[in-house]
Amino acid sequence: IAAEFDQQARMQVDLFNREFFNESTGIYALPGGPATQVGQAMALYFKMVPSGYEKKVQKVLQDHIAAHPHLLAGLFGVKWVLFALSEVGLNDLAYKMVTRVDFPSYGYMIQNNATTLWESWSFSDNTFSHNHEMFSSVVVWFIQALAGIRQADNSIGFSSLVLAPQPPSKIDLAINSTFRSVRGRIDSNWTCAAGTFSWVVRVPADTQAVAVVPGGSPVRVREGVHAFKGICPTEQNEVLTV
Repeated sequence: IAAEFDQQARMQVDLFNREFFNESTGIYALPGGPATQVGQAMALYFKMVPSGYEKKVQKVLQDHIAAHPHLLAGLFGVKWVLFALSEVGLNDLAYKMVTRVDFPSYGYMIQNNATTLWESWSFSDNTFSHNHEMFSSVVVWFIQALAGIRQADNSIGFSSLVLAPQPPSKIDLAINSTFRSVRGRIDSNWTCAAGTFSWVVRVPADTQAVAVVPGGSPVRVREGVHAFKGICPTEQNEVLTV
């Protein structure tokens, strides 16, 4: 059964690429259409890009963001854009987009006295909700990319973790993050200050984890509190696959 579904998945990806992917430009769009952040990011996030074209598709996404530095995505696309950037070592771009304060952005909502997420990037006094889960996938990005807390591949019930924060480069920052899993509390608290990366993690009982200091090698840890030191990133790097 697994092989059958795997074959069907490959067929769907092939059909998708034949319909929407332009090999000469690296653009994912309707035939003749322009590149978009979501179109490029979706293909990267779901690993649908044909082998050998990944860098080309990524370059189109980077160029689009350079020209349009806001997060130009909706309910589904926000997650794809942020994680597509983080997974190829471009967390700096994701961080800059998330922390903008001009329209459209999360900061724009805050500047306009929002205390909950809006349904739309735009303020509305009579149409859209101002207490909505739209765009809330940024919280997943905070936990999994910025704080670096995620369940390992093939893990069940958070029995195995990968702790691998991705601090943006050339900036002093402090992140305190807690995720309450079915096995207990997981913490990832780090600071980047004066070039030193200081990190404290908490692993719950009956759980194994791999901890990766930015730029470092994986270290296996188990239940308890563990402290690490490293060097704050000075440039964007390819993400280490664990």
